[in-house]
Amino acid sequence: MQCEEVGMSLRVLRSHGWSVAALARDFHLNWRTVKREVEAEAARRYPERSKPTALTEAQLAHVERRLEACLGIRGTVLHLELCQHPTRLTRCQH
Repeated sequence: MQCEEVGMSLRVLRSHGWSVAALARDFHLNWRTVKREVEAEAARRYPERSKPTALTEAQLAHVERRLEACLGIRGTVLHLELCQHPTRLTRCQH
C-alpha cells in the first residue's frame, strides 16, 4: 500500500458500499491488495527502509546522459543499467 491515506480512503469507500473490484479499478491496485487492506483491523505498518546510498560520479553522469537522451526512460531500466553496465550509454527504450 502506498500510504495510510489510501488505505483509509479504501476502508471508508468500502463502508459506503463500493465493491472491491471498483476500488481496485479506481485506485489502480490489485483486487487482492484492496481486499487485504479493507479487511485489516488497522492500517498496515511497514518497517522503515534503510537509507539509500549515493550514486558515484560515474553513475550520476550516466543517469544524466540517459535522461538527456530519453526523458521517458523507466527507473527500473536505469537501475538495471547501473548494476550491469554503469558507464554504457544505450539507446532509448520506452
